[in-house]
Amino acid sequence: MTAAPQISPIFSTQDDQPAGRGGARLLWATLQPFRIRIAGGILVGILWSFGKLAVPALVAAAIDQGIARHDPHRLAFLVGALLLVGLCGAMLAGLRRFLAISAAFQVESALRARLFRHLLHLDPAWHARTPAGQIVTRATSDLQQIQQPFVNIPLTASNSILFLGATVILFTVDPLLAIFAMGPIFALFLLARRFNAALGPRAAQLQDRAGRFAALATDAMAGIRAVKGLGLEESEGRRAAERADAVQTAALAMADVRATYLPLIDMLPALGIAAVLWIGGGRVAAGAMTIGQMVQFSYYVTMLIGPLRHLGITIAQFQRAFVSAGLIDQLLATAPTLYSGQEDGHSELHGAIRFDRVSFAYGDGEPVLRDLDLAIAAGETVAIVGAAGAGKTSLVHLIARLHDPVAGRVHVGGRDVRDLTTAQLRAGVGMVFEDAFLFAGSVRDNIAFARPDADSGAVEAAARAAGAHEFILSLDGGYDAAIGERGHSLSGGQRQRIALARALITDPAILILDAATSAVDASKDEEIRAALSGQLGRRTTILIAHRPSSLRMADRILLLDGGKIVDQGVHDELLGSSAIYRRLLTASDEDALEAAE
Repeated sequence: MTAAPQISPIFSTQDDQPAGRGGARLLWATLQPFRIRIAGGILVGILWSFGKLAVPALVAAAIDQGIARHDPHRLAFLVGALLLVGLCGAMLAGLRRFLAISAAFQVESALRARLFRHLLHLDPAWHARTPAGQIVTRATSDLQQIQQPFVNIPLTASNSILFLGATVILFTVDPLLAIFAMGPIFALFLLARRFNAALGPRAAQLQDRAGRFAALATDAMAGIRAVKGLGLEESEGRRAAERADAVQTAALAMADVRATYLPLIDMLPALGIAAVLWIGGGRVAAGAMTIGQMVQFSYYVTMLIGPLRHLGITIAQFQRAFVSAGLIDQLLATAPTLYSGQEDGHSELHGAIRFDRVSFAYGDGEPVLRDLDLAIAAGETVAIVGAAGAGKTSLVHLIARLHDPVAGRVHVGGRDVRDLTTAQLRAGVGMVFEDAFLFAGSVRDNIAFARPDADSGAVEAAARAAGAHEFILSLDGGYDAAIGERGHSLSGGQRQRIALARALITDPAILILDAATSAVDASKDEEIRAALSGQLGRRTTILIAHRPSSLRMADRILLLDGGKIVDQGVHDELLGSSAIYRRLLTASDEDALEAAE
Protein backbone atom coordinates (compact mmCIF):
# COMPACT_ATOMS: atom_id res chain seq x y z
CA MET A 1 0.00 0.00 0.00
CA THR A 2 1.30 3.42 -0.89
CA ALA A 3 1.54 5.79 2.03
CA ALA A 4 -0.05 9.20 1.75
CA PRO A 5 2.40 12.07 1.68
CA GLN A 6 2.77 14.15 4.81
CA ILE A 7 0.88 17.30 3.95
CA SER A 8 -1.20 19.81 5.85
CA PRO A 9 -4.89 19.26 6.58
CA ILE A 10 -7.54 20.94 4.46
CA PHE A 11 -9.18 22.36 7.59
CA SER A 12 -7.41 23.67 10.63
CA THR A 13 -9.38 24.89 13.60
CA GLN A 14 -9.46 28.58 14.37
CA ASP A 15 -6.23 29.81 15.96
CA ASP A 16 -4.88 26.25 15.68
CA GLN A 17 -6.78 25.27 18.82
CA PRO A 18 -6.60 21.54 19.55
CA ALA A 19 -9.62 19.44 18.68
CA GLY A 20 -11.26 17.13 21.21
CA ARG A 21 -11.89 19.70 23.92
CA GLY A 22 -14.90 19.39 26.14
CA GLY A 23 -17.80 21.80 26.00
CA ALA A 24 -16.40 24.11 28.70
CA ARG A 25 -13.08 24.51 26.93
CA LEU A 26 -14.80 25.16 23.62
CA LEU A 27 -16.91 27.90 25.21
CA TRP A 28 -13.87 29.49 26.82
CA ALA A 29 -11.83 29.38 23.61
CA THR A 30 -14.70 30.84 21.56
CA LEU A 31 -15.12 33.64 24.10
CA GLN A 32 -11.53 34.89 23.85
CA PRO A 33 -11.83 37.17 20.78
CA PHE A 34 -14.72 39.01 22.44
CA ARG A 35 -13.33 39.26 25.98
CA ILE A 36 -12.89 43.06 25.80
CA ARG A 37 -16.56 43.61 25.00
CA ILE A 38 -17.65 41.19 27.72
CA ALA A 39 -15.24 42.82 30.19
CA GLY A 40 -16.80 46.16 29.31
CA GLY A 41 -20.23 44.71 30.02
CA ILE A 42 -19.00 43.41 33.39
CA LEU A 43 -17.54 46.81 34.32
CA VAL A 44 -20.76 48.60 33.40
CA GLY A 45 -22.70 46.00 35.40
CA ILE A 46 -20.57 46.62 38.48
CA LEU A 47 -21.23 50.36 38.25
CA TRP A 48 -24.95 49.58 37.93
CA SER A 49 -24.72 47.43 41.10
CA PHE A 50 -23.20 50.27 43.12
CA GLY A 51 -26.05 52.49 42.01
CA LYS A 52 -28.63 49.89 43.06
CA LEU A 53 -26.95 49.50 46.47
CA ALA A 54 -27.22 53.26 47.04
CA VAL A 55 -31.00 53.35 46.52
CA PRO A 56 -32.11 51.79 49.88
CA ALA A 57 -29.77 54.11 51.80
CA LEU A 58 -31.23 57.13 50.00
CA VAL A 59 -34.77 55.90 50.73
CA ALA A 60 -33.93 55.47 54.42
CA ALA A 61 -32.40 58.96 54.57
CA ALA A 62 -35.45 60.46 52.82
CA ILE A 63 -37.76 58.87 55.41
CA ASP A 64 -35.68 59.64 58.50
CA GLN A 65 -34.18 63.00 57.53
CA GLY A 66 -36.88 64.42 55.26
CA ILE A 67 -40.29 62.99 56.13
CA ALA A 68 -39.82 62.28 59.87
CA ARG A 69 -38.17 65.67 60.47
CA HIS A 70 -40.58 67.57 58.22
CA ASP A 71 -37.67 68.94 56.17
CA PRO A 72 -38.95 69.53 52.61
CA HIS A 73 -35.62 70.82 51.34
CA ARG A 74 -33.78 67.73 52.55
CA LEU A 75 -36.54 65.53 51.16
CA ALA A 76 -36.40 67.27 47.76
CA PHE A 77 -32.61 66.86 47.64
CA LEU A 78 -32.80 63.15 48.45
CA VAL A 79 -35.66 62.54 46.00
CA GLY A 80 -33.60 64.32 43.33
CA ALA A 81 -30.64 62.11 44.18
CA LEU A 82 -32.89 59.04 43.85
CA LEU A 83 -34.06 60.17 40.42
CA LEU A 84 -30.49 60.82 39.28
CA VAL A 85 -29.35 57.40 40.51
CA GLY A 86 -32.38 55.80 38.80
CA LEU A 87 -31.62 57.58 35.51
CA CYS A 88 -27.94 56.58 35.59
CA GLY A 89 -28.95 53.03 36.54
CA ALA A 90 -31.32 52.81 33.57
CA MET A 91 -28.60 54.02 31.19
CA LEU A 92 -26.05 51.62 32.65
CA ALA A 93 -28.55 48.74 32.49
CA GLY A 94 -29.21 49.43 28.82
CA LEU A 95 -25.50 49.64 28.01
CA ARG A 96 -24.80 46.47 30.00
CA ARG A 97 -27.50 44.56 28.16
CA PHE A 98 -26.33 45.85 24.78
CA LEU A 99 -22.74 44.80 25.42
CA ALA A 100 -23.82 41.42 26.77
CA ILE A 101 -26.24 40.62 23.95
CA SER A 102 -23.94 41.85 21.19
CA ALA A 103 -21.04 39.78 22.57
CA ALA A 104 -23.29 36.72 22.90
CA PHE A 105 -24.45 36.96 19.30
CA GLN A 106 -20.88 37.54 18.11
CA VAL A 107 -19.83 34.36 19.94
CA GLU A 108 -22.74 32.45 18.36
CA SER A 109 -21.98 33.84 14.90
CA ALA A 110 -18.27 33.02 15.14
CA LEU A 111 -18.94 29.48 16.33
CA ARG A 112 -21.60 28.95 13.64
CA ALA A 113 -19.21 30.13 10.91
CA ARG A 114 -16.43 27.93 12.29
CA LEU A 115 -18.74 24.92 12.46
CA PHE A 116 -20.02 25.49 8.92
CA ARG A 117 -16.49 25.82 7.50
CA HIS A 118 -15.52 22.61 9.25
CA LEU A 119 -18.57 20.74 7.96
CA LEU A 120 -17.81 21.84 4.41
CA HIS A 121 -14.34 20.33 4.64
CA LEU A 122 -15.40 16.97 6.06
CA ASP A 123 -15.26 14.07 3.65
CA PRO A 124 -18.21 13.04 1.46
CA ALA A 125 -18.20 9.66 3.21
CA TRP A 126 -18.84 11.37 6.56
CA HIS A 127 -21.74 13.37 5.14
CA ALA A 128 -23.18 10.24 3.54
CA ARG A 129 -23.53 8.52 6.91
CA THR A 130 -24.58 11.58 8.97
CA PRO A 131 -28.25 12.67 8.85
CA ALA A 132 -28.63 16.25 7.63
CA GLY A 133 -31.21 16.90 10.37
CA GLN A 134 -28.62 16.27 13.07
CA ILE A 135 -26.25 18.74 11.44
CA VAL A 136 -29.01 21.35 11.21
CA THR A 137 -29.84 20.85 14.90
CA ARG A 138 -26.19 21.33 15.90
CA ALA A 139 -26.00 24.53 13.84
CA THR A 140 -29.29 26.00 15.14
CA SER A 141 -30.75 24.95 18.49
CA ASP A 142 -27.44 23.86 20.04
CA LEU A 143 -25.80 27.15 19.11
CA GLN A 144 -28.76 29.04 20.57
CA GLN A 145 -28.30 27.12 23.82
CA ILE A 146 -24.67 28.27 23.84
CA GLN A 147 -25.51 31.90 23.13
CA GLN A 148 -27.82 32.53 26.12
CA PRO A 149 -25.30 32.07 28.99
CA PHE A 150 -22.98 34.61 27.41
CA VAL A 151 -25.77 37.18 27.67
CA ASN A 152 -25.83 36.53 31.40
CA ILE A 153 -22.09 36.86 32.11
CA PRO A 154 -22.20 40.66 32.78
CA LEU A 155 -25.56 40.22 34.53
CA THR A 156 -24.15 37.50 36.74
CA ALA A 157 -21.14 39.66 37.65
CA SER A 158 -23.31 42.64 38.57
CA ASN A 159 -25.78 40.47 40.48
CA SER A 160 -22.90 38.92 42.43
CA ILE A 161 -21.68 42.39 43.47
CA LEU A 162 -25.25 43.31 44.35
CA PHE A 163 -25.70 40.20 46.51
CA LEU A 164 -22.38 40.58 48.33
CA GLY A 165 -22.89 44.30 48.90
CA ALA A 166 -26.43 43.86 50.24
CA THR A 167 -25.30 41.03 52.54
CA VAL A 168 -22.44 43.09 54.00
CA ILE A 169 -24.77 46.06 54.60
CA LEU A 170 -27.41 43.87 56.28
CA PHE A 171 -24.91 42.40 58.74
CA THR A 172 -23.45 45.88 59.34
CA VAL A 173 -26.88 47.35 60.19
CA ASP A 174 -28.17 44.49 62.40
CA PRO A 175 -26.39 41.10 62.42
CA LEU A 176 -29.12 39.24 64.34
CA LEU A 177 -31.93 40.50 62.14
CA ALA A 178 -29.79 39.69 59.10
CA ILE A 179 -29.52 36.06 60.22
CA PHE A 180 -33.31 35.75 60.59
CA ALA A 181 -33.92 37.53 57.29
CA MET A 182 -31.38 35.56 55.28
CA GLY A 183 -32.32 32.09 56.55
CA PRO A 184 -35.16 31.73 54.01
CA ILE A 185 -32.96 33.36 51.37
CA PHE A 186 -30.27 30.69 51.69
CA ALA A 187 -33.02 28.06 51.74
CA LEU A 188 -34.10 29.61 48.45
CA PHE A 189 -30.59 29.09 47.05
CA LEU A 190 -30.54 25.41 48.11
CA LEU A 191 -34.00 24.88 46.64
CA ALA A 192 -32.91 26.59 43.42
CA ARG A 193 -29.97 24.18 43.14
CA ARG A 194 -32.30 21.19 43.50
CA PHE A 195 -34.61 22.78 40.95
CA ASN A 196 -31.75 23.13 38.45
CA ALA A 197 -30.56 19.57 39.12
CA ALA A 198 -34.06 18.27 38.35
CA LEU A 199 -34.54 20.54 35.37
CA GLY A 200 -31.18 19.90 33.63
CA PRO A 201 -31.74 16.27 32.48
CA ARG A 202 -35.27 17.06 31.36
CA ALA A 203 -34.02 20.06 29.40
CA ALA A 204 -31.40 17.85 27.69
CA GLN A 205 -34.11 15.30 26.88
CA LEU A 206 -36.32 18.01 25.41
CA GLN A 207 -33.40 19.28 23.32
CA ASP A 208 -32.66 15.78 22.04
CA ARG A 209 -36.27 15.08 21.11
CA ALA A 210 -36.65 18.47 19.46
CA GLY A 211 -33.54 17.65 17.42
CA ARG A 212 -35.03 14.31 16.34
CA PHE A 213 -38.19 16.07 15.22
CA ALA A 214 -36.11 18.64 13.31
CA ALA A 215 -34.18 15.82 11.62
CA LEU A 216 -37.42 14.14 10.52
CA ALA A 217 -38.86 17.42 9.23
CA THR A 218 -35.65 18.25 7.34
CA ASP A 219 -35.55 14.84 5.65
CA ALA A 220 -39.26 14.96 4.78
CA MET A 221 -39.01 18.42 3.22
CA ALA A 222 -35.82 17.52 1.32
CA GLY A 223 -37.49 14.39 -0.03
CA ILE A 224 -40.96 15.84 -0.50
CA ARG A 225 -41.20 14.55 -4.08
CA ALA A 226 -40.46 11.00 -2.93
CA VAL A 227 -42.97 11.33 -0.07
CA LYS A 228 -45.70 12.48 -2.44
CA GLY A 229 -44.71 10.13 -5.24
CA LEU A 230 -45.01 7.12 -2.92
CA GLY A 231 -48.18 8.39 -1.25
CA LEU A 232 -46.52 8.52 2.17
CA GLU A 233 -48.04 11.76 3.41
CA GLU A 234 -50.13 10.02 6.07
CA SER A 235 -47.39 7.71 7.33
CA GLU A 236 -44.88 10.55 7.49
CA GLY A 237 -47.51 12.64 9.24
CA ARG A 238 -47.93 9.89 11.84
CA ARG A 239 -44.18 9.69 12.37
CA ALA A 240 -44.06 13.46 12.81
CA ALA A 241 -46.97 13.30 15.26
CA GLU A 242 -45.19 10.62 17.29
CA ARG A 243 -42.04 12.69 17.53
CA ALA A 244 -44.05 15.84 18.27
CA ASP A 245 -45.76 13.93 21.10
CA ALA A 246 -42.34 12.95 22.42
CA VAL A 247 -41.33 16.62 22.38
CA GLN A 248 -44.55 17.49 24.20
CA THR A 249 -43.95 14.78 26.83
CA ALA A 250 -40.46 16.14 27.50
CA ALA A 251 -41.81 19.70 27.67
CA LEU A 252 -44.51 18.63 30.14
CA ALA A 253 -41.87 16.92 32.28
CA MET A 254 -40.05 20.26 32.47
CA ALA A 255 -43.34 22.03 33.25
CA ASP A 256 -43.98 19.54 36.08
CA VAL A 257 -40.61 20.37 37.65
CA ARG A 258 -41.30 24.09 37.33
CA ALA A 259 -44.78 23.72 38.83
CA THR A 260 -43.32 21.86 41.81
CA TYR A 261 -40.39 24.11 42.65
CA LEU A 262 -41.28 27.62 41.48
CA PRO A 263 -44.16 28.17 43.98
CA LEU A 264 -41.80 27.26 46.82
CA ILE A 265 -39.12 29.52 45.40
CA ASP A 266 -41.66 32.36 45.24
CA MET A 267 -42.84 31.71 48.82
CA LEU A 268 -39.47 31.66 50.63
CA PRO A 269 -38.60 35.36 50.10
CA ALA A 270 -41.90 36.29 51.76
CA LEU A 271 -40.73 34.50 54.91
CA GLY A 272 -37.63 36.68 55.03
CA ILE A 273 -39.70 39.85 54.63
CA ALA A 274 -42.09 38.61 57.35
CA ALA A 275 -39.14 38.12 59.72
CA VAL A 276 -37.92 41.66 59.03
CA LEU A 277 -41.36 43.15 59.65
CA TRP A 278 -41.96 41.12 62.83
CA ILE A 279 -38.56 41.57 64.48
CA GLY A 280 -37.79 44.93 62.95
CA GLY A 281 -41.22 46.29 63.84
CA GLY A 282 -40.55 45.40 67.47
CA ARG A 283 -37.21 47.20 67.34
CA VAL A 284 -38.82 50.29 65.83
CA ALA A 285 -41.44 50.26 68.60
CA ALA A 286 -38.65 49.96 71.17
CA GLY A 287 -36.74 52.86 69.61
CA ALA A 288 -33.76 50.68 68.66
CA MET A 289 -34.33 51.20 64.92
CA THR A 290 -35.82 53.98 62.85
CA ILE A 291 -38.60 53.43 60.33
CA GLY A 292 -36.19 54.41 57.56
CA GLN A 293 -33.69 51.78 58.72
CA MET A 294 -36.36 49.10 58.76
CA VAL A 295 -37.49 50.06 55.25
CA GLN A 296 -33.85 50.08 54.16
CA PHE A 297 -33.33 46.66 55.71
CA SER A 298 -36.44 45.26 53.97
CA TYR A 299 -35.26 46.76 50.70
CA TYR A 300 -31.87 45.04 50.95
CA VAL A 301 -33.50 41.72 51.83
CA THR A 302 -35.69 42.01 48.74
CA MET A 303 -32.58 42.90 46.72
CA LEU A 304 -31.07 39.50 47.56
CA ILE A 305 -33.84 37.54 45.90
CA GLY A 306 -33.21 38.50 42.27
CA PRO A 307 -29.49 37.69 42.20
CA LEU A 308 -30.03 34.27 43.79
CA ARG A 309 -32.80 33.34 41.39
CA HIS A 310 -30.77 34.66 38.47
CA LEU A 311 -27.79 32.59 39.62
CA GLY A 312 -29.93 29.46 39.58
CA ILE A 313 -31.16 30.23 36.06
CA THR A 314 -27.64 30.95 34.85
CA ILE A 315 -26.30 27.69 36.29
CA ALA A 316 -29.04 25.78 34.45
CA GLN A 317 -28.27 27.65 31.23
CA PHE A 318 -24.58 26.87 31.48
CA GLN A 319 -25.38 23.20 32.12
CA ARG A 320 -27.39 23.07 28.89
CA ALA A 321 -24.72 25.12 27.11
CA PHE A 322 -22.03 22.64 28.15
CA VAL A 323 -24.11 19.77 26.76
CA SER A 324 -24.63 21.59 23.44
CA ALA A 325 -21.02 22.73 23.28
CA GLY A 326 -19.90 19.15 23.87
CA LEU A 327 -21.98 17.98 20.90
CA ILE A 328 -20.56 20.73 18.70
CA ASP A 329 -17.06 19.97 19.93
CA GLN A 330 -17.53 16.36 18.79
CA LEU A 331 -18.21 17.66 15.28
CA LEU A 332 -15.24 20.01 15.36
CA ALA A 333 -13.05 17.17 16.61
CA THR A 334 -14.02 15.05 13.59
CA ALA A 335 -10.96 15.33 11.39
CA PRO A 336 -11.12 15.08 7.59
CA THR A 337 -9.18 12.17 6.14
CA LEU A 338 -8.49 13.93 2.85
CA TYR A 339 -5.56 16.34 2.86
CA SER A 340 -4.60 19.22 0.65
CA GLY A 341 -1.17 19.70 -0.85
CA GLN A 342 0.86 22.89 -0.68
CA GLU A 343 0.61 25.69 -3.24
CA ASP A 344 3.67 25.46 -5.49
CA GLY A 345 3.05 28.24 -8.00
CA HIS A 346 1.40 26.05 -10.66
CA SER A 347 -2.06 27.54 -11.12
CA GLU A 348 -3.39 25.41 -14.01
CA LEU A 349 -3.64 21.72 -14.78
CA HIS A 350 -3.58 20.00 -18.13
CA GLY A 351 -5.99 17.16 -18.67
CA ALA A 352 -3.80 14.04 -18.71
CA ILE A 353 -4.95 11.42 -16.17
CA ARG A 354 -3.16 8.30 -14.94
CA PHE A 355 -4.13 5.60 -12.45
CA ASP A 356 -1.10 3.76 -11.10
CA ARG A 357 -2.15 0.39 -9.57
CA VAL A 358 -5.10 1.98 -7.78
CA SER A 359 -7.34 0.06 -5.39
CA PHE A 360 -10.29 1.56 -3.54
CA ALA A 361 -12.89 0.43 -1.01
CA TYR A 362 -15.55 2.18 1.03
CA GLY A 363 -14.59 1.82 4.68
CA ASP A 364 -13.88 -1.79 5.57
CA GLY A 365 -15.92 -3.15 2.66
CA GLU A 366 -14.79 -5.19 -0.29
CA PRO A 367 -12.60 -3.37 -2.86
CA VAL A 368 -14.58 -1.55 -5.54
CA LEU A 369 -11.52 -0.96 -7.73
CA ARG A 370 -8.68 -3.48 -7.82
CA ASP A 371 -5.09 -2.76 -8.88
CA LEU A 372 -6.27 -0.45 -11.69
CA ASP A 373 -3.86 0.92 -14.29
CA LEU A 374 -5.22 3.51 -16.71
CA ALA A 375 -3.90 6.38 -18.81
CA ILE A 376 -6.12 9.04 -20.43
CA ALA A 377 -4.51 11.58 -22.75
CA ALA A 378 -5.22 15.30 -22.49
CA GLY A 379 -8.17 16.19 -24.74
CA GLU A 380 -9.35 12.58 -25.05
CA THR A 381 -13.04 11.70 -24.62
CA VAL A 382 -13.45 8.47 -22.69
CA ALA A 383 -16.71 6.70 -21.85
CA ILE A 384 -16.96 4.27 -18.94
CA VAL A 385 -19.57 1.50 -18.91
CA GLY A 386 -20.24 -1.29 -16.48
CA ALA A 387 -22.91 -2.92 -14.40
CA ALA A 388 -24.10 -1.41 -11.12
CA GLY A 389 -21.30 -1.71 -8.57
CA ALA A 390 -18.57 -2.09 -11.19
CA GLY A 391 -16.75 0.99 -9.84
CA LYS A 392 -17.59 3.62 -12.47
CA THR A 393 -18.54 6.42 -10.09
CA SER A 394 -15.75 5.49 -7.67
CA LEU A 395 -13.23 5.87 -10.50
CA VAL A 396 -14.28 9.41 -11.42
CA HIS A 397 -14.62 10.40 -7.75
CA LEU A 398 -10.96 9.51 -7.28
CA ILE A 399 -10.04 11.89 -10.11
CA ALA A 400 -11.93 14.73 -8.41
CA ARG A 401 -10.53 13.52 -5.08
CA LEU A 402 -13.85 13.09 -3.35
CA HIS A 403 -12.14 9.99 -1.95
CA ASP A 404 -8.56 8.75 -1.75
CA PRO A 405 -7.41 5.33 -2.96
CA VAL A 406 -6.44 2.76 -0.35
CA ALA A 407 -3.49 1.81 -2.57
CA GLY A 408 -1.77 3.30 -5.59
CA ARG A 409 -1.79 6.84 -6.91
CA VAL A 410 -4.01 9.00 -9.11
CA HIS A 411 -2.21 11.59 -11.24
CA VAL A 412 -3.83 14.60 -12.90
CA GLY A 413 -1.72 16.77 -15.16
CA GLY A 414 1.31 14.65 -14.25
CA ARG A 415 0.95 15.29 -10.51
CA ASP A 416 -0.42 13.20 -7.66
CA VAL A 417 -3.83 14.61 -6.72
CA ARG A 418 -2.73 14.52 -3.07
CA ASP A 419 -0.01 17.03 -3.90
CA LEU A 420 -2.52 19.51 -5.34
CA THR A 421 -4.36 22.11 -3.34
CA THR A 422 -8.10 21.80 -3.17
CA ALA A 423 -8.46 25.05 -5.16
CA GLN A 424 -6.18 23.78 -7.95
CA LEU A 425 -7.98 20.47 -8.29
CA ARG A 426 -11.51 21.89 -8.12
CA ALA A 427 -10.65 24.56 -10.71
CA GLY A 428 -9.19 21.93 -13.04
CA VAL A 429 -11.92 19.29 -12.72
CA GLY A 430 -15.59 20.04 -13.45
CA MET A 431 -18.27 17.51 -12.55
CA VAL A 432 -21.92 17.06 -13.54
CA PHE A 433 -23.76 14.42 -11.54
CA GLU A 434 -26.76 12.28 -12.39
CA ASP A 435 -28.89 14.26 -9.93
CA ALA A 436 -28.26 17.85 -11.04
CA PHE A 437 -28.60 19.68 -7.75
CA LEU A 438 -29.49 23.35 -8.11
CA PHE A 439 -29.60 25.88 -5.31
CA ALA A 440 -32.51 28.16 -4.48
CA GLY A 441 -31.86 31.44 -6.25
CA SER A 442 -31.62 32.71 -9.81
CA VAL A 443 -30.36 30.92 -12.89
CA ARG A 444 -27.45 33.36 -12.96
CA ASP A 445 -26.51 32.55 -9.35
CA ASN A 446 -26.49 28.82 -10.07
CA ILE A 447 -24.30 29.08 -13.16
CA ALA A 448 -21.87 31.44 -11.41
CA PHE A 449 -21.83 29.32 -8.25
CA ALA A 450 -18.35 27.94 -8.97
CA ARG A 451 -17.08 31.39 -9.98
CA PRO A 452 -18.93 34.05 -7.96
CA ASP A 453 -16.95 36.89 -9.57
CA ALA A 454 -18.06 35.92 -13.09
CA ASP A 455 -19.65 38.75 -15.05
CA SER A 456 -22.79 38.47 -17.18
CA GLY A 457 -20.75 37.79 -20.31
CA ALA A 458 -19.00 34.80 -18.73
CA VAL A 459 -22.30 33.42 -17.41
CA GLU A 460 -23.92 33.72 -20.83
CA ALA A 461 -20.91 32.14 -22.56
CA ALA A 462 -21.06 29.15 -20.21
CA ALA A 463 -24.81 28.82 -20.81
CA ARG A 464 -24.32 28.92 -24.60
CA ALA A 465 -21.60 26.29 -24.35
CA ALA A 466 -23.98 24.07 -22.38
CA GLY A 467 -26.85 24.63 -24.82
CA ALA A 468 -28.88 26.38 -22.14
CA HIS A 469 -29.01 29.96 -23.39
CA GLU A 470 -32.18 29.64 -25.50
CA PHE A 471 -34.38 28.03 -22.87
CA ILE A 472 -33.05 30.41 -20.18
CA LEU A 473 -34.23 33.39 -22.26
CA SER A 474 -37.68 31.78 -22.47
CA LEU A 475 -38.00 31.75 -18.66
CA ASP A 476 -39.88 34.54 -16.92
CA GLY A 477 -36.98 36.76 -15.93
CA GLY A 478 -34.35 35.08 -18.10
CA TYR A 479 -31.07 34.72 -16.28
CA ASP A 480 -32.62 36.38 -13.21
CA ALA A 481 -35.48 33.86 -13.05
CA ALA A 482 -35.88 32.25 -9.64
CA ILE A 483 -35.73 28.49 -10.04
CA GLY A 484 -36.89 27.45 -6.58
CA GLU A 485 -35.63 24.88 -4.10
CA ARG A 486 -33.39 22.26 -5.78
CA GLY A 487 -34.47 23.54 -9.19
CA HIS A 488 -37.62 21.39 -9.28
CA SER A 489 -39.45 24.10 -11.24
CA LEU A 490 -37.31 23.11 -14.25
CA SER A 491 -37.30 19.95 -16.32
CA GLY A 492 -34.59 17.34 -15.90
CA GLY A 493 -32.89 18.35 -19.13
CA GLN A 494 -32.95 22.02 -18.18
CA ARG A 495 -31.42 21.28 -14.78
CA GLN A 496 -28.70 19.20 -16.39
CA ARG A 497 -27.79 21.95 -18.86
CA ILE A 498 -27.58 24.55 -16.08
CA ALA A 499 -25.41 22.12 -14.09
CA LEU A 500 -23.24 21.67 -17.19
CA ALA A 501 -22.93 25.44 -17.59
CA ARG A 502 -21.94 25.66 -13.90
CA ALA A 503 -19.18 23.13 -14.53
CA LEU A 504 -18.00 24.86 -17.72
CA ILE A 505 -17.79 28.40 -16.32
CA THR A 506 -14.46 27.60 -14.68
CA ASP A 507 -13.14 26.29 -18.04
CA PRO A 508 -11.89 23.05 -16.46
CA ALA A 509 -9.17 20.96 -18.08
CA ILE A 510 -11.19 17.83 -17.21
CA LEU A 511 -14.97 17.48 -17.52
CA ILE A 512 -16.66 14.51 -15.81
CA LEU A 513 -20.27 13.61 -16.61
CA ASP A 514 -21.41 11.03 -14.08
CA ALA A 515 -24.51 9.53 -15.73
CA ALA A 516 -25.56 13.11 -16.43
CA THR A 517 -28.15 12.12 -19.07
CA SER A 518 -29.46 8.86 -17.61
CA ALA A 519 -32.43 10.52 -15.93
CA VAL A 520 -33.71 12.39 -19.01
CA ASP A 521 -35.65 11.20 -22.01
CA ALA A 522 -34.17 10.74 -25.49
CA SER A 523 -35.06 14.23 -26.74
CA LYS A 524 -33.41 15.90 -23.73
CA ASP A 525 -30.43 13.56 -24.09
CA GLU A 526 -30.06 14.79 -27.66
CA GLU A 527 -30.11 18.42 -26.48
CA ILE A 528 -27.40 17.76 -23.88
CA ARG A 529 -25.27 15.80 -26.37
CA ALA A 530 -25.57 18.65 -28.85
CA ALA A 531 -24.31 21.01 -26.16
CA LEU A 532 -21.45 18.66 -25.34
CA SER A 533 -20.32 18.18 -28.93
CA GLY A 534 -18.72 21.61 -28.96
CA GLN A 535 -16.72 20.80 -25.86
CA LEU A 536 -15.16 17.53 -27.02
CA GLY A 537 -11.49 17.80 -27.88
CA ARG A 538 -11.13 21.13 -26.05
CA ARG A 539 -10.80 19.35 -22.74
CA THR A 540 -10.47 15.83 -21.38
CA THR A 541 -14.00 14.47 -21.08
CA ILE A 542 -15.08 11.39 -19.14
CA LEU A 543 -18.61 10.07 -19.66
CA ILE A 544 -20.40 7.49 -17.54
CA ALA A 545 -23.13 6.41 -19.93
CA HIS A 546 -24.92 3.43 -21.46
CA ARG A 547 -26.82 5.00 -24.34
CA PRO A 548 -25.23 4.20 -27.71
CA SER A 549 -25.79 7.78 -28.85
CA SER A 550 -23.54 9.01 -26.01
CA LEU A 551 -21.03 6.20 -26.34
CA ARG A 552 -20.43 6.98 -30.01
CA MET A 553 -19.11 10.39 -28.94
CA ALA A 554 -16.18 8.77 -27.14
CA ASP A 555 -12.72 8.27 -28.57
CA ARG A 556 -12.45 5.21 -26.35
CA ILE A 557 -14.84 3.17 -24.20
CA LEU A 558 -13.65 1.43 -21.03
CA LEU A 559 -15.61 -1.62 -19.90
CA LEU A 560 -15.45 -2.09 -16.10
CA ASP A 561 -16.31 -5.36 -14.42
CA GLY A 562 -15.44 -6.41 -10.88
CA GLY A 563 -13.35 -3.29 -10.30
CA LYS A 564 -11.09 -3.91 -13.31
CA ILE A 565 -10.96 -2.78 -16.94
CA VAL A 566 -11.83 -5.97 -18.80
CA ASP A 567 -12.08 -4.51 -22.28
CA GLN A 568 -11.78 -1.24 -24.20
CA GLY A 569 -12.28 0.11 -27.68
CA VAL A 570 -14.79 2.11 -29.72
CA HIS A 571 -18.50 1.37 -29.77
CA ASP A 572 -18.69 -0.71 -32.96
CA GLU A 573 -15.65 -2.79 -31.97
CA LEU A 574 -17.03 -3.66 -28.54
CA LEU A 575 -20.43 -4.51 -29.98
CA GLY A 576 -18.76 -7.18 -32.05
CA SER A 577 -16.20 -8.46 -29.55
CA SER A 578 -17.71 -8.19 -26.05
CA ALA A 579 -20.75 -10.13 -24.82
CA ILE A 580 -20.70 -8.16 -21.56
CA TYR A 581 -20.87 -4.87 -23.48
CA ARG A 582 -23.79 -6.09 -25.61
CA ARG A 583 -25.63 -7.30 -22.52
CA LEU A 584 -25.15 -3.95 -20.75
CA LEU A 585 -26.48 -2.00 -23.74
CA THR A 586 -29.47 -4.34 -24.09
CA ALA A 587 -30.34 -3.86 -20.42
CA SER A 588 -29.91 -0.12 -20.82
CA ASP A 589 -32.27 -0.05 -23.83
CA GLU A 590 -34.89 -2.01 -21.87
CA ASP A 591 -34.64 0.40 -18.95
CA ALA A 592 -35.01 3.37 -21.29
CA LEU A 593 -38.07 1.76 -22.92
CA GLU A 594 -39.68 1.13 -19.52
CA ALA A 595 -39.00 4.72 -18.49
CA ALA A 596 -40.56 6.03 -21.70
CA GLU A 597 -43.65 3.87 -21.20
